[in-house]
Amino acid sequence: LGTSVDTIVTEDGKATGVVVAGETIDASAVVVATDGPAAKALTGIESIPTEGIGCTTVYLAGSTDPGIGKSLLLNGSGFGSVNHIAPLSNVAPSYAPQGKHLIAAVLRDTPDLRGRNPESIVQLARAETARMLGQGIEEWNVVSTVTVPFAQFRQPPGFVAHLPRNRTETLGLYLAGEYTV
Repeated sequence: LGTSVDTIVTEDGKATGVVVAGETIDASAVVVATDGPAAKALTGIESIPTEGIGCTTVYLAGSTDPGIGKSLLLNGSGFGSVNHIAPLSNVAPSYAPQGKHLIAAVLRDTPDLRGRNPESIVQLARAETARMLGQGIEEWNVVSTVTVPFAQFRQPPGFVAHLPRNRTETLGLYLAGEYTV
């Protein structure tokens, strides 16, 4: 556990194990349960998508209830950088700082955001979150920020028809990742 697989061992068209840190581990089947780029590198399966989109999540705490219940608030306005707001403390109150509400404002990686410094992104998230909630920016203070370079693979129209299946053409080799559904 916690060690990357170097290669998948195949014999006579069947997956028979993996090589980890130079050691071969025999198996009756191999399940590749990793992100798309790593899965494609291990298996060579061309239909596994590897072009990704990143995101930055800005966790905000405030004294005022966000007013959206347990619903995800999507930005359907066609402008702005915040894609959606998740009311974390309305779903799991123990996540929030004592006496506060906790929300997650998620910004998709875009060319406009790539050139910004982290503080600028945080202030943008606060301002857009306040606007989306109909509240003042002073209501929401930053708790933490997390950036994920590969949050999901690109999903252009018709992408589902090109995704690989869980069962591969190699006997005993299976895929278990978001890129199969």
